[in-house]
Amino acid sequence: MTSIHGIGPITATVIMAETNGFELIKSKMQLTSYAGLDVKEKESGTSVKGKPRISKRGNRYLRKAMYMPAIRHSEKYKEIFMRIVSKNGLKMKVCVAV
Repeated sequence: MTSIHGIGPITATVIMAETNGFELIKSKMQLTSYAGLDVKEKESGTSVKGKPRISKRGNRYLRKAMYMPAIRHSEKYKEIFMRIVSKNGLKMKVCVAV
């Protein structure tokens, strides 16, 4: 895992420990959901509609370990991050998107 740009020994250890070596993870979507980074929408009928948010129902340690390396160490994602933050100012929302 440390061969991935931005993933260091500590991040790799946290990810491996919290996912039990990816033993039960079968897909990207399952990993996203397990980390609590999946998007949920609040809807009630046709008149009540809330903003989409991340669910945060997953593993908080895994969520914390996964979203920071992409932004800190990848120039491609830094550019996307800065462009979207300058547009709406919501850093956490952009971290999840990246």
